[in-house]
Amino acid sequence: MQVSKTTQFLFECISPEYSGGEIERLSNAVDWEKLLGTSVLTRTTPLIYSRLKDSGLISMLPGEVRENLQKYYYKNLQKNTLIYSEFESICLQLNSVSISPILLKGIYLAQFIYENISLRQLSDIDVLLEGKNIEAAARTILSLGFHFRGIGKSDFISQCQDAKHIPMLCSKQGVSIELHMRIFRDSSGYPIPRSCFFEDLQTIGYNDVHASVFSPELFIISLCLHLDEHTQYGKIHFIAYVDIAWFLHKKAASFNWGKLNSLCAKHSIGEYVYPHILISHTYLKAPVPDDTVQIMNKYKNNYYESFFLHSVEPQKHFNISKKNLNIEGLKHTKGNKNKLKYLFHDFFPSKSFMVYRYKIKNKRFYFLYYFLRFGVGVRRLFSYLFTKAK
Repeated sequence: MQVSKTTQFLFECISPEYSGGEIERLSNAVDWEKLLGTSVLTRTTPLIYSRLKDSGLISMLPGEVRENLQKYYYKNLQKNTLIYSEFESICLQLNSVSISPILLKGIYLAQFIYENISLRQLSDIDVLLEGKNIEAAARTILSLGFHFRGIGKSDFISQCQDAKHIPMLCSKQGVSIELHMRIFRDSSGYPIPRSCFFEDLQTIGYNDVHASVFSPELFIISLCLHLDEHTQYGKIHFIAYVDIAWFLHKKAASFNWGKLNSLCAKHSIGEYVYPHILISHTYLKAPVPDDTVQIMNKYKNNYYESFFLHSVEPQKHFNISKKNLNIEGLKHTKGNKNKLKYLFHDFFPSKSFMVYRYKIKNKRFYFLYYFLRFGVGVRRLFSYLFTKAK
């Protein structure tokens, strides 16, 4: 699909294999303000700044755009430095109680794939743990001064919703960590057993601590399933496509494509994995062997590709298909009595949730917000039913 010169320039800047000559050629037609705005939305600003600086083109940018790119770059470096400092403290304590967390997404990628923590924006720390270790890990992290962030609607809702992780833990410095017991929700429908992700692990060291990661083939699958799940809920996770490209570039010499293809065939997950790798290959130069590209082309998904491009060049008439987490929770609640109970708890959650969700300053009047919540909930429910009927 055709994209603008500005978008071509962005793709060239964030690809692991880039051409300085191509960047310079495209730079003559770049809308710099648009590039800056798109880079912020796609969380690629630090990477673009680094590339422009390395290629010697940073000086040709308009002053304000150049200053903003630089500001985002150093702000990200400062934030990530704090995150890794907290991560090291957390991991050290987890190791002391014989827990080796499995690193997911950014916390592994920034250090070991991008090899420069300033290039990859992180929002929090994501780790996967065996279910038996969740309680001990949470208790250990709480002892470091962390606290649970966010309030559940009710215990009943929490039991019904298909959560992947326990409530987020946050430090006084604002660093958050999610302790996952699974990498995808049951409602996502992926047929690969979760046990696979605990069977093929590799140990890595970071300063004085140790952790685990999936094998390269399973790591790519985990990235794609996470990305696919985001897409199901109508939330583009653009940075994941960049991650796929950089990961495959870094692991090019050792990546076992035969093993990946075998896993996709064995667990019938090709339709959830291949389209995303193909997009990363097509637009961001992710290295993929020709014979595997032929396999992937059979799974090409035009909606996924359009959604990917929509994130950088919004299309006026592009209809986003998305699930609603509350509706999914209701659908997976068994029994009419329990469904009614779910709706009641969803429309009228706990006082603590209402105060947190609506940022209510005078807590005595929290009940007034139930009228607002009920009206919005009913409208969304009928909107969902109308859409399904169509």
